[in-house]
Amino acid sequence: MAIAAAPTYVLALKRDGTVTSWGANSNFVSAGWTSVVAVAAGPSHQLALRQDATVIQSGAGAPPPPEGLTAVAAIACGSQHSLALNQDGTVIAWGQTSVPAGLSNVVAIAAAVNNSLALKSDGTVVAWGSDFLLLQVPQALDSVMAISISETHALALRTDGTVIRWGRNLTSGQDQTAPPYIKDVIAIAAGPTESLAARAPLRFAKFEVVDHPTMHFRTFTGRDYTVEFSTDLGSASWTPLPGGRVTGTGQLATVLDDTQTTGGYRFYRFWEER
Repeated sequence: MAIAAAPTYVLALKRDGTVTSWGANSNFVSAGWTSVVAVAAGPSHQLALRQDATVIQSGAGAPPPPEGLTAVAAIACGSQHSLALNQDGTVIAWGQTSVPAGLSNVVAIAAAVNNSLALKSDGTVVAWGSDFLLLQVPQALDSVMAISISETHALALRTDGTVIRWGRNLTSGQDQTAPPYIKDVIAIAAGPTESLAARAPLRFAKFEVVDHPTMHFRTFTGRDYTVEFSTDLGSASWTPLPGGRVTGTGQLATVLDDTQTTGGYRFYRFWEER
């Protein structure tokens, strides 16, 4: 269901809520790692967010989580620090960092080595830590829907599907906007010397039709989308779904298929009208 990578190992969250790993730190997972819904990996410590909104930590890279973490929505690992995003939009940090005073209305967090990022509900980004260049969030950066950070640079995915970058791996005077062919992006990841972007102008899903399948997909601001269904993926078999025309807002769109409640499988495709 999800993966998290550190320099020497990888964590994989399975559908049954357990975690497996491979690499240098492959034997850390304890019997208590069950009912897990999210994982985070640091160089020498790991975090798991459980279904009851509590946090488990393993490894020796950071001190244990503080007591009272019982309403956590997301987690992140740095080198010697960790972050937890509470369901009320506040952030808790432990280890070699502290949270900026007054930080609130946070919807996503990211951490790497000695720096951290927070994405606020208004689409702006807050950075803190010890690397000065990673603290230099571009002026007027807004409409952000996802963030990622490594030890060398940071990325922000905007609601129009473009990517902004800043940090130490950019040459002097280099444009902070990613190359023009990097567009229609729905996910980003920052590595030590590279950046990754997942593009998806056309997306597919498959559902067993049991009771009103519900689709969720990322949209871009001001663009129109159509959702269609098919039972066999044939080129002429796609039918527009009633209520399946969506105007993008930069957030997740939700479309309900209420035309069939039982019987077999259906395929769905989400495409942007050009």
